[in-house]
Amino acid sequence: MSVFRTDEYNEQLFLRGEEVFTEGGEVFDLLGSSVADVMISEIPRGIRVRLCNKVLGSTRDLFDRQPHAEFENSSQSGLIAHLSTAIFPPTDDSSGKALRDFFDQSLESGERSLDSLRSAGRLIAVERCIYDDIAFLTCSLALYDQTFAEAEAFLTQIDDRVSGAHEPPHLFVCHASEDKPFVEQLVSELDRRAMYAWYDKREIVVGDSIIERINEGLGAADYLVAVLSPRSVAKPWVSREMSSSLMRQLEGKGIRILPVLLERCEIPSLLADLKYADFSESFEHGMADLMSAIRRGKIA
Repeated sequence: MSVFRTDEYNEQLFLRGEEVFTEGGEVFDLLGSSVADVMISEIPRGIRVRLCNKVLGSTRDLFDRQPHAEFENSSQSGLIAHLSTAIFPPTDDSSGKALRDFFDQSLESGERSLDSLRSAGRLIAVERCIYDDIAFLTCSLALYDQTFAEAEAFLTQIDDRVSGAHEPPHLFVCHASEDKPFVEQLVSELDRRAMYAWYDKREIVVGDSIIERINEGLGAADYLVAVLSPRSVAKPWVSREMSSSLMRQLEGKGIRILPVLLERCEIPSLLADLKYADFSESFEHGMADLMSAIRRGKIA
């Protein structure tokens, strides 16, 4: 005998004789603990349910349980889960185009993470939504017949996959101290675009080993942003950082050098065959080139 039943109009749902709460009459709220061992095929046709930790008559209590999913037993598509994954801003002060770019990249990466489910025929639909300070990737997935607990465990894996699909790259900014006014502006713009930039002024504090901190920064970097000026190319310290990074790149360890031309100068031979982002005439144009390079993985 089924643990669920509905009224004759399919407007009320009962679990083991107890009426299940609904707000708005569209989705019924189930305590996760009460249906953990229930098969999702028990859901009556034409009904949607979602799991929550509390049922107190307010939708704000429904978000206590992860992942945020609704289940249905569809007459057309069978057992389905509608999973909604939230994408949060990287920082509290993210705004404007930088925030929009972050959401766009995160949602695109999140959707790509579902490619294996798409290939297996289990991805029924996917939708992207961006609001002022949050974005959502909502997907509909075909499920096998399993318990609610098993289905929820599966969806948790998918939710983690989507939310973790986009990780902003780590940048290491190599520069001469005389160019700090420009570097401050550059780092500020990178921060605004949710790009983590290792910058010595805020990473090295009194008592730190300078060499160790720099090596740590290089070790975590995806890109080395090399600020080129008549002052920086004359610095042996800067040259060593560039050389180390180039060697790591050649050894297949993943770091990529992105030259940034602040002022016309003699380009170091190690970087002579790399195209640079040109900031010498326009900061805005140089920034656009650099951001395009970071997204595509190279200066283009």
